[in-house]
Amino acid sequence: MNMYKRIIVAVSAALFTLLALLAAIITDLYDREFPQAIGSDSRLTISFKESSFSISEAFSKLEELDTRLKLGLVKVAPDLAKEGDGKIFAMLNDGTLPDAFTWFNGNDTGQIVGKDQLANSYPDGLYLVTGSTDRLGELEDTLRDAGVDVSRRDASILDSLVFVVQEKGFTTVILASLVLISSLALFWLSVRARGRALRVLGGSPTKRILMQDLTAFGGALFISAGTVAIVAAGYVGVFHGWMYVSVFLKVLISLQVIVIAISLFVAFIMSASTWPSAAMLATRQPTVKSLRSMAILIQALTFVLVVATVAPAWSAYQHSSAKAAEMAQWKRLADQVSIVFATDNDEMDHTEAMIGNMVKDAESIQSVALSYTFTKEMWPSVDFGEYSAVSFVNQRWLDLITLGEQQQIVEPISHHNISEDLVHEVQEQINILSREGHPKNLLEQLIFFQPVKDSQLPVAQGGGGEVSTLEMMSYSLSFPRCMKPLMILP
Repeated sequence: MNMYKRIIVAVSAALFTLLALLAAIITDLYDREFPQAIGSDSRLTISFKESSFSISEAFSKLEELDTRLKLGLVKVAPDLAKEGDGKIFAMLNDGTLPDAFTWFNGNDTGQIVGKDQLANSYPDGLYLVTGSTDRLGELEDTLRDAGVDVSRRDASILDSLVFVVQEKGFTTVILASLVLISSLALFWLSVRARGRALRVLGGSPTKRILMQDLTAFGGALFISAGTVAIVAAGYVGVFHGWMYVSVFLKVLISLQVIVIAISLFVAFIMSASTWPSAAMLATRQPTVKSLRSMAILIQALTFVLVVATVAPAWSAYQHSSAKAAEMAQWKRLADQVSIVFATDNDEMDHTEAMIGNMVKDAESIQSVALSYTFTKEMWPSVDFGEYSAVSFVNQRWLDLITLGEQQQIVEPISHHNISEDLVHEVQEQINILSREGHPKNLLEQLIFFQPVKDSQLPVAQGGGGEVSTLEMMSYSLSFPRCMKPLMILP
């Protein structure tokens, strides 16, 4: 019997090792949101758009509240000095944080900088709380009373655990582990079938037999789970840092307890449903015959799981390939400029000329990729047909989008193949955007492109302005999003 216990311990150890890897992934995601190296336990998303604070007043208010409440606020901002999606962490006040820190995976380094790095930044955005959270509610109330939008999220291992387990790929792993553990329970009951039949014949109470079956099986699982937890915790402490051991063990033990509890429940159901009958004992039938239906059920579940994972695996592969291509496009367009300005009507012509000259100079040295997009919401009366937007782009943008693509992602199209309604609206926009002195037949000189098949391209949505009571006009260009636009190249 000891040999069979060792088999269960060895197989369940492999299962719990898989759960340890899952716990490491969850710990990494948790640490990404709440960096343990700087003691972050809460995060705030703050927006001053609806408040009366100016940029300098907003920062001053946050600094004052941070000092008084001892919150240790750190603003997360993009690292404009580096390529890619790097971030810096700017302290609003002097503190005891290190100059740099690493996350759980150890691959990236976060830079802690002073508030002077926020000189050209907006106060809106994400803030990490690295100090005391006892009076964090007072900050929320103070800012909300001033018309500031504040969203708070506290660190929760359970939220990270639920988020990962709900993902289809990880849910399949959990289901597969439950089928494996059910197979172990079936194996254990088949080994003990003969002894259990003899104890039934000897008049041993049913409850005692069930308890012995579950105790022996559960004991083997607990030994395996405890061993894996100790080894995995030591590995995390040595190679990742002892600060992560507590979070890692909470996640791992939670997963182990769930799996063991379900395993014991399944073993109990199997044991109760395959109890040796008097007829079986009288006719001397094999003691494991009663387990045949359970074995068939587990085989069917295993087959269903294998078949069910084929389609999601292929879908995940296609999604990953498409996402990789999309991220490559985003990387080529990583250096973005968002222009937001306000002016009165008298100065509008002068401002437009300055922006036009800036873009013209940048285009002359091939250093700007420009896209200006009109969506269906902006032209509600126009039939866009198969397109989700209309985007005016320049040659540099087109070159960056198609750079390195093995297959064609855009194709030219004649404007005669586009609906008259859409062409008319394009002509109207050309008349608005073009300067005086341009030929009237400018539409004939434009080149039209459309995405190939289901391709979606990152384009920047343009925005008009609204005249306020002070007759100030605001114009903006928002950050790109992926769409299927009709592209127009001047």
